[in-house]
Amino acid sequence: MGKGWHYKGMGQFGRNMSDVDTYIYALGRTRDRRATEAIVAKMKTLEAKDAFSHFRAVAMAFDQLRDPAAAGPLAELLAKPGFRGHAIATPEGAIERAEKNRSWTATAPRSDALRELALARALYHCGDKDGLGKQILEEYTKDYRGHLARHAAAVLKAGQ
Repeated sequence: MGKGWHYKGMGQFGRNMSDVDTYIYALGRTRDRRATEAIVAKMKTLEAKDAFSHFRAVAMAFDQLRDPAAAGPLAELLAKPGFRGHAIATPEGAIERAEKNRSWTATAPRSDALRELALARALYHCGDKDGLGKQILEEYTKDYRGHLARHAAAVLKAGQ
């Protein structure tokens, strides 16, 4: 899917999407569900180590398309190793995460949480297979990082 862009807190300069990311995003903006199959095909090539921009493009596209046909593949992606469990619900959890990363400003925990939250939101808006999107969003409503908690709560309040 091209080189993509890895999330960088306080270090974003230049492009933050690959060419393919921009095409995927644009397909979603059309709101034409015929795009779902192509986006799912690209999404199935992704692993947790891949660039943040690829996941953001897929999530934003499906958030616009709201196609139930994407719910299963999104749930499968979130079930892969490394995609779940990035919400931090307690101060102790925040301290543990900072000590693990040897930094209060490490980029990976933020990137991982944003990826999980964006994909869960897209899943929720696509019909939410087995309630996984709602479950993840509910986990984030308790996230110690208030902006993530408020976002998750707002998505749930707005509904599908």
